[in-house]
Amino acid sequence: MRSPPFIPPAPLANAKVPPPPNILTQPANQLVLLGGTALFNVVANGSPPLFYQWWFNQTNLLASATNSSLTLSNVDASFAGLYSVIVSNAFGAVGSSPASLSISNVPDLAPVSVVAPASGVSGTPIQVACMVTNQGNGGASGYWADGIYFSRNAVFDTSATVLAYVPQNHNLAAGSSYSWTNSATLPPVPSGLYYLFVVADDPSYGYPVYEATKTNNTSVALALNLVTPDLVPVSLQFPATITSTVPNPTIQVVLAVTNQGNGSAIGCWNDRLYLSTNVNLTGSIASWAWYNCWNLASNGSYRLTNNVALSFGQSGTYYLLFKTDDDNRLYESNENNNVSSAVPLVFSLTQPDLLVSSMSVPTTAQIPGPLQVVYTITNSGIAVASGPWQNQLLLATNASGSSAQLLGSAVFNGSIPAGGSVTVTQAVAVAANNLGAWFLGVFVDSANNVQESNEANNTAFAPTSTQVTAPDLAATQVAAPPSADIAQPVPVVFTITNQGNAVAIGPWLNQVLLANNANGTGAQSLGTFNYTNLLAAGSSTTVTQTVILPAGIIGTNYFGLFVDSGSNIAESNETNNTLFATNAMVIKAPDLVLAQLSAPGSAQFGQTFTIQFAVTNADRKSVV
Repeated sequence: MRSPPFIPPAPLANAKVPPPPNILTQPANQLVLLGGTALFNVVANGSPPLFYQWWFNQTNLLASATNSSLTLSNVDASFAGLYSVIVSNAFGAVGSSPASLSISNVPDLAPVSVVAPASGVSGTPIQVACMVTNQGNGGASGYWADGIYFSRNAVFDTSATVLAYVPQNHNLAAGSSYSWTNSATLPPVPSGLYYLFVVADDPSYGYPVYEATKTNNTSVALALNLVTPDLVPVSLQFPATITSTVPNPTIQVVLAVTNQGNGSAIGCWNDRLYLSTNVNLTGSIASWAWYNCWNLASNGSYRLTNNVALSFGQSGTYYLLFKTDDDNRLYESNENNNVSSAVPLVFSLTQPDLLVSSMSVPTTAQIPGPLQVVYTITNSGIAVASGPWQNQLLLATNASGSSAQLLGSAVFNGSIPAGGSVTVTQAVAVAANNLGAWFLGVFVDSANNVQESNEANNTAFAPTSTQVTAPDLAATQVAAPPSADIAQPVPVVFTITNQGNAVAIGPWLNQVLLANNANGTGAQSLGTFNYTNLLAAGSSTTVTQTVILPAGIIGTNYFGLFVDSGSNIAESNETNNTLFATNAMVIKAPDLVLAQLSAPGSAQFGQTFTIQFAVTNADRKSVV
């Protein structure tokens, strides 16, 4: 900014000097519509040349305004003020009187009344009422918003936090007012003295109205004494000792909470009860929550009474803890006192506890069984175990029983008193896919028919394995004569080998087959014959069986054998029971030919006569 130039003093009397400037017509005051044009003129005389310099508010030099007139276009509120001009020449200078420029039709919004409570609770809503007046000389039209602000300072500054914007849509004439009441939620901050402000036509939101001035858009500060609640659990009551036959007994819990803060606790929150294995929440194994809404004054209290189905794994000492405002919905002056002290609860579960106390398994077993397991079930609990329940026999590849498979199950219909035992003999069948070394196990009460104090000890496996074995009957050789006559008996010699690791115990059936090809395709049975002996593992037996060749079959044929054709023997391999001879047998048939025939040339009716004929076997085969 620059100051007006120095005006020299008047010349001495009787001095002959050219005249300094003299203003004949002063600039006139102007009233211009918003957006219009203002024109200031000055008329002066004096020794030329005359120089002009216009000033705004007598302190701001208008550098380009150096003529006797000043034109201001598209004026707005920032143009309003005083305009003056300095006229000078080489012999002096003179300043004009200031002329004012006023802008008409410009609104000016100002909050003239703000009403809010003198105190509030952190984190809760309050009601703010405001009246805004248009103190300008033009209408305020359009959309804008008034802001409600919260601050620690009595002077509005950038540290203030906006609580709410109140949208406006008005065509507000000069001198008119509008009012609103709006809810604003106080921030969760500690107790203390704070301040509320309303900013009319808030420039941070919406489309601010052009105004004559923005200096009066912020209200005076309204003091607000902020208070905060502080919830504390003060009582937790329940039975100290519980004896039950079920692991989830229901008990009644009574808890109490006090607000020891200096402000009301207003809102909705969860109060949660924890069941823990230790004296803090880290051992929590279950919890129950109750959601309620309160308006709890300072030093006020409330009580909750609820039935809770506890979840105990087994007998022992547990702890109940109670946390108010569990999910921190409510802002409090102290968030570290929301958890109650742990209160012990002694639980005695009067239930049976079934376990396998001993087991006897065979060292070997042969398919299809039966495989017999003898085991003892002991009730180590403190109540009778009443059937029925189901016991399973399991097979695993290791003594730990991992990845065990079900072998069989049986229902136990009796009962076992507390501390008592029962020995069970259970037999099951074994299949060919169970061959090899297996560890047998027992799963007592596999369907959880009995409520027990400990469900983790119902399974046991034998420490030693059982070798499951099976025979494997295989036709290893078939022999027949190179030729035979049709429809005549033929001896067939065949060998059967037990390739398995267990004895094959007869009886079983062996079937003799005949086919016109070495593969045995389309073979027919020539008879089924019973074998009644034992065949030890690794042993063989040779059998000669005489069969009658069927009539109507001649030519090249092959004998075959189907061992254990009736599937009387459970084997480890059922795919090697059939074998056909590698050598072919030719079946021959006779060929009778009428070689000679003679009869008399005549004969008398009713008389006997003689015919002579000869028959030859052309194939030279025996004819029976």
